[in-house]
Amino acid sequence: SVSADNANMPSLGEAVRCTVSSLDPGGLYLIYCPLALLLWVGSCAPAHALLQLFNTNSFSYLTSGE
Repeated sequence: SVSADNANMPSLGEAVRCTVSSLDPGGLYLIYCPLALLLWVGSCAPAHALLQLFNTNSFSYLTSGE
């Protein structure tokens, strides 16, 4: 999404507690841990996002931990 203040700056979603029940299977989340930054990809993430990020349009072709 795009923030109303600056059309060139994407807005960040609100912070969510990192539990299985709080993550949407259709979403992509950046998860910050003190020693790592993780990208969590939901099993129903949009095909166009998977194509842009990983050059594949299917979640099943992604390798865990990649």
